[in-house]
Amino acid sequence: MGFAAATLERGFALYTIGTIAVMLVFGGWSAMEIGRVEAGLPTPWVGVKERIYWYSYQLWFIVLAVTLLRESRETREHHMREVPSS
Repeated sequence: MGFAAATLERGFALYTIGTIAVMLVFGGWSAMEIGRVEAGLPTPWVGVKERIYWYSYQLWFIVLAVTLLRESRETREHHMREVPSS
C-alpha cells in the first residue's frame, strides 16, 4: 500500500492513508474482543467491525485498479498524440 501511495497521485496517497487509518481503528477495535470470543461470550458488533476492516482493504484494491487503468489510458492517449501518423 505504501509503495502504491508513494508512486501514484497525491489524492490516491491520501486515500491510502485514510484506508490504513480505518483498518487500524477497526482491526484494533475488533481485536479487543478476542477474549470475549474465546470465552464464548456475546460479541454482537465484532462481525460488523471485522467487515468494515476487511471491506475497506478490498475497496482499496478496487480504487488502485481504477487508478491504474485511468493512468494507463491517459498514458496511451499521450503517446498517441506524440507519434506522428503515417
